[in-house]
Amino acid sequence: MKRQTFNVLFFIRKTKLKKSGETPIMLRITIEGQLTELQLKRDVMPTQWNQAKERCTGKDATSMEINRYLESVKLRLLDIHREMEDAGKFINPMEVKRRFLGLNEKHMMFFEVFQEHNDKCRELIGKDYAKVTISRFDTCLQYFKEMALKKYHLKDIPMKEISHAIIQDYIHFLKSKKNLQENTVIRYMKVVKKITNMALANDWMEKDPFINIRFHEQEVHKEFLTKEELEIMQNKVFDVPRLDLVRDIFLFQCFTGLAFIDVSELKAEHLVSDNQGNLWIRKARQKTKVMCNIPLLDIPF
Repeated sequence: MKRQTFNVLFFIRKTKLKKSGETPIMLRITIEGQLTELQLKRDVMPTQWNQAKERCTGKDATSMEINRYLESVKLRLLDIHREMEDAGKFINPMEVKRRFLGLNEKHMMFFEVFQEHNDKCRELIGKDYAKVTISRFDTCLQYFKEMALKKYHLKDIPMKEISHAIIQDYIHFLKSKKNLQENTVIRYMKVVKKITNMALANDWMEKDPFINIRFHEQEVHKEFLTKEELEIMQNKVFDVPRLDLVRDIFLFQCFTGLAFIDVSELKAEHLVSDNQGNLWIRKARQKTKVMCNIPLLDIPF
C-alpha cells in the first residue's frame, strides 16, 4: 500500500483578534491534499508567535506550556494516523480530527453488553441453549452487579476497565458472599470469560483480564443409592400427594438414567414400541443432543 502524505500545521489568524489582543492557535491536518482545520484551546499574542517554527517565542511559563501542549497535540495526531494505518483503515483528515476530539469513541459498558448477550441467547432457547443455561447467565450477571455496587459503588463498568483485579474480586465475592464451591464458581467464570472474549474480538478492551487466571475443577465423589435405599424410598408413604409425585419422578430418573431436564421435557411422542410391542423411550438428551433408547421394563424389585 502506498504511504499517504500526512502533515500537521499550527498557525494563527491575525485578523481574528480577541479583546485581549490574543488570537486562537489553529490546527490544520492535511492528507493527500485534503485538509481540515480546528481551533485549539490555546491563545497567543501575534507578536509572540513564530510561524516558521510553529511555536511561541516567549520564555515565560505560559508560552512554554503552550509549546508543550502543541507538541503533545502533534504526537497524538501522529499516533492516531499510525494506528489507523496499521489497522488498514481508510484515512482522511476529518476522520483523524474526529478521533482526536474523541467523537468516535464509544465506551461500551460491561453490564450493558452482558445483558445484550443474555437477551440474544434467550431468543435461542430450545435451539442453541437450554433454559437452565440462560438462568445461569442471568444469575452470573446479577451477582456481578451486586459485587460492583457493594465494592465499587458502580451500577456499570466501562468495558476497558474490566481488569484482572476486578475478575479476582468477583471470584472472591462468589466464594465469600454467595458461598459457592469451586466448580460452581468455574461455571460462572466461563460465562464472564465468554463476554470478555467477545469484547476483545470487537476491540472494546485492550487486555485480557483473565491472563494468568487458571481454573481447576475439583473431583466430586458421588454416592450412589443402594437397592435397599431405593426400596425404602419406593415404599415410603407420604401424607402430601405432591411428595408422592416428586418421589415417583425421582425413582423414574434412577431407573432410566434420565436427567431432570430430560424427564421434564418427556412427551407422549417420545414413547415408541418395537416389533415385539415393548415400550421404549426414544429422546435426544438435552445437554449432549445424543439420542438415547431406554427400554421401559418392570421395576426390578
